[in-house]
Amino acid sequence: MAQETFILNWAKQMATSPEMEVQRSADTLQTQTQQSLLLDQVVTRIRHSLDLPDILETTVAQVRSFLAADRLVLYQFDGATEKASVERAAGYITYEDRASEEISSVLQSSEKGCFAPSRLQRAKFLSGRPIAVDRVDKQYAQTPCLLKFLEQAQVKSKIIAPVVVNGKPWGLLIAHQCRGYRHWEETEVVFLQHIAEHLAVAVNQAQLYAQLQQQTTSLESCVVERTQNLHDALMAAEMANVTKGEFLSTMSHELRTPLTYIIGMSATLLRWSFGALSDRQRSYLNTINQSGEQLLNIINNILEFAKVESGQRLLETSEVSLSKLFGSAITRYSELAQKRNVQLSIDSKLKPDEDLFWADEKRLQQMIANLTENAIKFTPEGGQVKWLVWRETQQVVFQVEDTGIGIADSQRDDLFEKFKQLESPFQRQYSGTGLGLAMTKHLVEMHGGTIQVESKVDQGSTFTVCLPNQLKPQHSRLGDISKTFTSTNRIILLEQDEESAAMVCSRLTAAGYEVIWLLEAEPLAAQLKLLKPMLLIADLSLLSQDARKIKSLQLSITTLEAKVLALVEPEPAPLLMAHHDVLAKPIDPSVLLDKVRQLLPVLP
Repeated sequence: MAQETFILNWAKQMATSPEMEVQRSADTLQTQTQQSLLLDQVVTRIRHSLDLPDILETTVAQVRSFLAADRLVLYQFDGATEKASVERAAGYITYEDRASEEISSVLQSSEKGCFAPSRLQRAKFLSGRPIAVDRVDKQYAQTPCLLKFLEQAQVKSKIIAPVVVNGKPWGLLIAHQCRGYRHWEETEVVFLQHIAEHLAVAVNQAQLYAQLQQQTTSLESCVVERTQNLHDALMAAEMANVTKGEFLSTMSHELRTPLTYIIGMSATLLRWSFGALSDRQRSYLNTINQSGEQLLNIINNILEFAKVESGQRLLETSEVSLSKLFGSAITRYSELAQKRNVQLSIDSKLKPDEDLFWADEKRLQQMIANLTENAIKFTPEGGQVKWLVWRETQQVVFQVEDTGIGIADSQRDDLFEKFKQLESPFQRQYSGTGLGLAMTKHLVEMHGGTIQVESKVDQGSTFTVCLPNQLKPQHSRLGDISKTFTSTNRIILLEQDEESAAMVCSRLTAAGYEVIWLLEAEPLAAQLKLLKPMLLIADLSLLSQDARKIKSLQLSITTLEAKVLALVEPEPAPLLMAHHDVLAKPIDPSVLLDKVRQLLPVLP
């Protein structure tokens, strides 16, 4: 007994000796260092990888080895709700690592049917607190079903660390000791808890990435669908344009031909007939003749407007004498003004060296005619219609003032609409198709100009037109409207916004440029090589982010000596490709034409 007492006291002294304490401190420090290194590895893997299965598999293997456990498993709950995951605890083991083949595998095993955690366990799961069990036979003595499952799996001791994602239990990280009972150290329990917390971050990260992928796929589907819709709309518009052209051709022949006979024969009868005409007969013939001419004029206006609007009529610029142009207009409409007892005059502020101006003379005549007729028609007897003309830097300004009925503010938006008159059709006092101002606005915009109106009811209106000086054409036949497009006026447009693209195509085509519209960036390189344009107008955000492809496109553009006009949003992102100028969205038509003319100063 004395010997045994001596040995026991000696062991206690050794256990509490400074040398033993130093050894224990060194072991604890080494363990903490290793834990820290392993945690850093797990965190680094999570930050640099989105492959969740690889993260889980590697982490399970490393942690089992570090803890020197016989088995480490990841038990994943079925369902997405807290009720499905906790109260029923339906799930199965999805990942496993064993110390040796002697340890039986429990991969894909499930405790469903006998795993009913207590309220305390549920609370610990939701809080993420781990559970350490040194002896399962004592811990689960009152749960024979679960104890039987653990005995079949050879489990004698275990640690359970919940993996909680977004406040809901996602799974359990469980360490098994199978070849004997084991007392789990507090550091081991806390370490497994830290690993479970980092795995929860990895799971949440993977879920967010999956949602992002789903949204990206959905967005790509929407883009594909929208692109197809745009393509279908473009095809439909082309078919409608063809149909419109056929209709115009038919209308031109089928309507104007019989009207010509009506007008011509009624005029012949008025000049010479097979017998004397009574006053009533002569009145009827006059009505037929005047109505025929009026109807023919309406048809001609409709046809002309349709052709101008569809781009079939291009500008034929020449040097125009403004004084002669307005002088002829005043002379032409003086008789109409006298019939209505309206004073028509002109106030020209043009200097001798400002008289010549490059524009489409025929279109200028149409603008002046429409505005003059409109002013005289809506000016009551005794009123005045006055033209003012002057030159500003690189543009001519002319305005017509009248003392007519004026325009209400509520009707301003309808002023330049096609086939729109501002009064009720049932109370109409003034005849007309409602095309005059719409045609004028379109012709002004073809020249790259603007038209504005100021008006007060019962006091009159003032229409002001500003037209920039047009470029001098290179060809000698100014009257030839059949232009031959070459690469010097060819433009490629890369834009997916249909409304914006339609406006660009319409405006530039009217100004004499050839525009090829691309919806997608993929065929851009091939189109550059084939068409050899001198300007690329593009939403550069549609281009591929591949630096090699961008460099290849840039090389093609440089080889062609082409220019690039970038379309940018109100809050532009950095543009990856070099460009010569930018144009903000939504696109201002006048700014568009100015930018294009600055980049392509010579239009053949």
